[in-house]
Amino acid sequence: KMRWKAQTPLRLLVEETNSRVDILRGVFPVGETRIVDPLLLDDPLLGFAPQTGDDESIYDPTYCNHVGKSLFATRVTVEMNRVSKQYERNCEDVTNSLTEMIYDPAAAPTSDGAPVDWSACERQVGALILRGNRCVLARSVAGEWAGMRLPSLPALPGEPPAFTVGRAMETFTGADADDLELLEHVAPVYVYARHDGRPVLVCLYAAYAVDPPPDYGSPDDADAEDPEDDYDWYTFARAVDRVDAASASALRTMALGLVQGSEAGVVPVKWGGVFGQEMRVLDA
Repeated sequence: KMRWKAQTPLRLLVEETNSRVDILRGVFPVGETRIVDPLLLDDPLLGFAPQTGDDESIYDPTYCNHVGKSLFATRVTVEMNRVSKQYERNCEDVTNSLTEMIYDPAAAPTSDGAPVDWSACERQVGALILRGNRCVLARSVAGEWAGMRLPSLPALPGEPPAFTVGRAMETFTGADADDLELLEHVAPVYVYARHDGRPVLVCLYAAYAVDPPPDYGSPDDADAEDPEDDYDWYTFARAVDRVDAASASALRTMALGLVQGSEAGVVPVKWGGVFGQEMRVLDA
């Protein structure tokens, strides 16, 4: 019987608890086991996203602490060998995957093939309302549209973007526009949207909530959704899963700008971090 126990923290991402998890925990008793969506097992970038209270530096593959410890991420699968009919354990080093942003053609926005004259289509101003590492997505309780969307409205003649952003917040969430501050030094991002089949060019601006979030009892409480409310707050990974493909592409682009802005001090780093902090770009 093995009595030696490692003190190296081992964080596990699994679909469900099973005997193999118990075996690993017998040797590596230190660490956390997370039961996650199977899709995250194929994307360690999201599966290993920092949680509230985590030291985010430990998720950097290039980080090494004062005693030489660094991050090592591996994907372990147990599969039956087609020839021997015996189960084999396969280990794949995925540490560097934490820094990759992978383009998935299957997730790209689709069109009907007809060319779109974006210079002549309807234009709107969108609001990416941020608070810490979460953003607002709006729903129509009355059923005016399906799913979740980013708040956006056509600008009034001569209306500055900051005012349109405030109107969009008030219209879609019922909150007061005075509760927002536009992030002036974060570049807006275009959403090449389609509303009811018609092309709409949305210029998405980042704005930050003035008031802090409630004192949630746990991260699960912060992620709770209320289908009877006009909006909810979403982390990056959950937001891109809730919106249409065009909006998801814009959120990915905006996330990179927000992370860059946080390093320059123009985006606040508080209340859970920065929206999009899960994303890292592989250094050239």
